[in-house]
Amino acid sequence: MGVADTGLAAVEMARDLKPDLILMDVVMPGELDGISAAQRIKGETAAARFLLFSPSQSPVFALKHL
Repeated sequence: MGVADTGLAAVEMARDLKPDLILMDVVMPGELDGISAAQRIKGETAAARFLLFSPSQSPVFALKHL
């Protein structure tokens, strides 16, 4: 189990830990946001499943980031 504070750190951590499930905030600081990090991880680790969280309650925000 690990906790990443940036999208890029999440990608690197996923490479090392090879998790089955990743909980990710869609808005993360740094070069990669949570959506971009999830896409990169999914490209490298097809077995990983994601549960993405959003800081907004707006459905428009969520749909824009899918």
